[in-house]
Amino acid sequence: MREKRKYKRIYADVVVRIAEGDLSSPTHINTQTLNISSGGAYCPVSRYIPPLIRVQLTLLLPFHNQLHQTETEFITCQGIVVRTEPEQESPDVEEYRIGILFSNLDESDRRKIHRFIMEKLK
Repeated sequence: MREKRKYKRIYADVVVRIAEGDLSSPTHINTQTLNISSGGAYCPVSRYIPPLIRVQLTLLLPFHNQLHQTETEFITCQGIVVRTEPEQESPDVEEYRIGILFSNLDESDRRKIHRFIMEKLK
């Protein structure tokens, strides 16, 4: 079976803040990605977010500089929830997993994510 994804996806923990509406929203969720690509991310969340909901994202990408020190790049963009697992909200579920498609992502930020992925693959 051929991979349908446009961008290379890797398993990586990237700190991300997810908010419905704007980033000052009191309904934000702090989490970490399970995997990420230049086109989107997959992450656990503590509450149900239905598919097709627009969200605001802030990602904290750790990079190593030439002195092998960690520097963090902040990326802010919009996203669309394209998948939620389980598919239905339930009081018995403690953790959902959502697939988010990045939208309105600057090309320079997409290149930062790509650079992060290439560094992790080394």
